[in-house]
Amino acid sequence: MTFILVVLAGVAFYAMVRAIKKILDGRKHITEAEFRAYLRGGRTMNDDDRSRVTRHLGICLECQGHVDEWIRKDNDENA
Repeated sequence: MTFILVVLAGVAFYAMVRAIKKILDGRKHITEAEFRAYLRGGRTMNDDDRSRVTRHLGICLECQGHVDEWIRKDNDENA
């Protein structure tokens, strides 16, 4: 019985650590290179990275502003 409780506590702790890591990773600002890869359809990104960029762009006003700058810069270069 004690063994089962220890295993369940270990699994719960592992799940909690993974959830906290996912939250903290989502708060890291994206780089221009990550955004460029994301715009190309994310072919060079794994699912977790692509999902992180999507989540982060949804909540971070600073990165949303950077995205606007990067897109404007591209339009200026192509004009």
